[in-house]
Formats: sequence, C-alpha cells, structure tokens
Amino acid sequence: MAVSHGDIIKSILADALGMHLDLFQRINVSPASVSIVHYGASRPSVYAINTEAGDLSWLSNGMSSGDAAVGGGAGQKTP
Repeated sequence: MAVSHGDIIKSILADALGMHLDLFQRINVSPASVSIVHYGASRPSVYAINTEAGDLSWLSNGMSSGDAAVGGGAGQKTP
C-alpha cells in the first residue's frame, strides 16, 4: 500500500495501463479515492481507478502470494 499525491498516482496508473507518460493528466484521481495496481510476475493489473467504494475486503481474496515483489527490496521475510 502507498499513499501519495495525485500526479504520482496518475503516473503509476498510466505506466500500469501502458499509456505514454505524456498522457497521464487524462486520468482523474480525486482526493481520498482509492486506485489499485497489482504488480504480478509478468505484468501489472489495474483493479480500480479513482474509486470511493468504501468496502475493499474483496482485495484480500484477489491477490496471489506467488507474485513478484514490489519496491525492489530483497528484505528478509517475517517468520
């Protein structure tokens, strides 16, 4: 999970959607909205953009533990 300002979120979404970075301003991200990008082993998947749906419990069932790590860290796993 990450929290950021709108332009950063829009640039991440544009990249995940395969858009050229020059077009990221076409994406609308409202304050306090939720956008969800899941980085899998082969490609990112965009689950939500600019949602204010409230209940996000469905996320815990949709993520696979075998996917690639995000953030580049190779830290130790918690036992």
